[in-house]
Amino acid sequence: MKTTEKKKHVYFRLTTTSQRIEIFRLVNEDNLTVKVASIKCRMSQRSYYYWLQR
Repeated sequence: MKTTEKKKHVYFRLTTTSQRIEIFRLVNEDNLTVKVASIKCRMSQRSYYYWLQR
């Protein structure tokens, strides 16, 4: 990789309330991993852990 090239990453927009509710429901009730639930809800795992504290 050249030094001028940037690594591509997936962009996730700001999360909505319904996304946050859904990801917590999937993890708690459906026993999905955070990784799988975040893919289904189209939000990052980091956002899950950010909102988990609140």
